[in-house]
Amino acid sequence: MEERLKKSIVLDILPILSIIIMGEISILQWKTGVILPILSGILVAGLIAHIRGYSLNEIENAMGNGLKRVFPALLTVILVGLIVSSWIIGGIIPSMVYWGFKIINFENFIPIVMLVTSIVAIITGTSFTSIGTIGVSFIIIANQVGIPLEITAGAIVSGAFLGDKMSPLSDTTNISANLGKTDLFEHIQYMLIDTIPAFIISLIAFKIVGNNIHIEAVDMSQIDNFLIELESVFNVTPLLLGIPLLVIILGMKKLPSIIVLFSSVIMGVLSSFVFQNFKAIDIMKSTIFGVNQKFNDISMTKLFGRGGINEVSSTVITIIFIGCLVGIINECESFKNLLHKIQEGIKGSKQLCVTVFAVSLGIGFVTGAQLLAIILPISIFLPLFEKFGLKNKNITRIVEATGTVGITLVPWSVPGIFIANTLGVEMNRVIPYLFFPITVMAVNLLLNITGIGVSKIENRKSTGKYVKIFNMSK
Repeated sequence: MEERLKKSIVLDILPILSIIIMGEISILQWKTGVILPILSGILVAGLIAHIRGYSLNEIENAMGNGLKRVFPALLTVILVGLIVSSWIIGGIIPSMVYWGFKIINFENFIPIVMLVTSIVAIITGTSFTSIGTIGVSFIIIANQVGIPLEITAGAIVSGAFLGDKMSPLSDTTNISANLGKTDLFEHIQYMLIDTIPAFIISLIAFKIVGNNIHIEAVDMSQIDNFLIELESVFNVTPLLLGIPLLVIILGMKKLPSIIVLFSSVIMGVLSSFVFQNFKAIDIMKSTIFGVNQKFNDISMTKLFGRGGINEVSSTVITIIFIGCLVGIINECESFKNLLHKIQEGIKGSKQLCVTVFAVSLGIGFVTGAQLLAIILPISIFLPLFEKFGLKNKNITRIVEATGTVGITLVPWSVPGIFIANTLGVEMNRVIPYLFFPITVMAVNLLLNITGIGVSKIENRKSTGKYVKIFNMSK
C-alpha cells in the first residue's frame, strides 16, 4: 500500500492542481493574489509527503532547505527595492524620465510611446508603475490630440513589459534567473535573442499604424508643467545618465549580480548627497523605506513615490512561501513519478522547449498569474534541461516570454485587469495592438521549434537517464 502511494502519479499532480484551482479562485474571483494558491500548494504537498512516510520534522527541514534555495532571490528583490528608492532620491530615475520626455515627437508618437515606456520600465524594473504613471500621461495626451486610445495603450503595454522582461531591477527577471540557477546578467543577455527581433518588428508595426493616424493640434502645456516641476525638485543633470551606463558595463564584465546590485545602491545614495538638495535623514529614510516625497504634480507623486523595503515586502513574503513549496517538492520528491512520465513523452531538446512554452502559457491562461506561470514550469522541467544537454538559461528565456510578457494577452490575468482599469481601455480592444507580446512569443516559439540559438552544454552528451529534481542538499 505504501509503495503504491509512493508511485502514484495522481498524488504528484495534486499540489499542481490545488495551486491552479486556488489560483483561479483567489486571483480571478476573490482578488486576493497569489499567496493563497501557494499556501494551498504547500499544505497539499506537505500532506502528501506525510502520507508517503515523511515525518513532520523531515517536512519542516525540507521547507527550511527550500528557503535556503530561494535566499539569493530574496536578497536580490530587497536590493532591487533599495536601488529603486536610492535612484529616485538620487535623481537618476527622474533624469531618465526627464530626458525621455524631451525626445517626444508627435510625428512618431506611437513608436516613441513604446520606446520611452520601455526605458522607464527598464530603469524602474516594473511594468505596473510605468503603465500607471508615464502610461497614464501618454493616454491623456493621446486623448487630447485624437489618437486612438487602444493603439496608445498597446504601445504603452508593449514598452512596459519589454522593460519588465529585460530590467535587472525586475522581480520576475530576478526570480526567473535565481530559480533557474542562472546568472542574472547572463539571463538578460540571452533574452536578447528573442527581444531584439520582437522589439524591431514592434517598432516598425507601431510606426506603420501611427502613420495612418490623424493627429490634431498638440497642447504641450501638460508635459511642460510636468518637466518644470521635475526640474524644481531634482537636479536632472545628464551626468546622472552615466550611472545606469556604468551598471550596464559592470554587468557586461560578468561581475556577480549581487555585487552589481550592491554597487547600484551605493551609487544611488552617493548621487543623493552629491547632486540633490535633500537632507541626509530624508535620503536614508527614502532609501530604506521608499520615497515619500509630495509633489505639486500628482503624476510625479505617483511616479516617484515608491521603492524601498516597503514596496518589495509582498514579493519577499511570496518568495518565502515559494521556497517552502520548492523545499517540499525537492526533499520529498513530490514530482519524481510525474517527471518519469514526462520524460517518456519528451524525446528531444526541441520537444522539451516547446513543452515548457506550452505549459507556462497554459498556467498563465488558467490562473492569470505571472509568478505561477514562471515558477511552476521551472520547478517541473529544470532538471530535464541538463538531461538533454541544454543550459538552464534556455528555460528562463522561455518562461519570461510566456509568463512575464505573454500573460498580457489574457484579458482576465492580473496584468490584463490592471491595464484595463488603469488606462481605461477594454483589454479586448488593446490585445490586437500588443505587438511586442505577440511578436516575442512568436519568435520564442520559432526558436524552440527550430532549435536556432538554443544554448547547449559544451562537451556533454545527453545520457537519457533520469535526473533527480532539485538535488540541492545531497
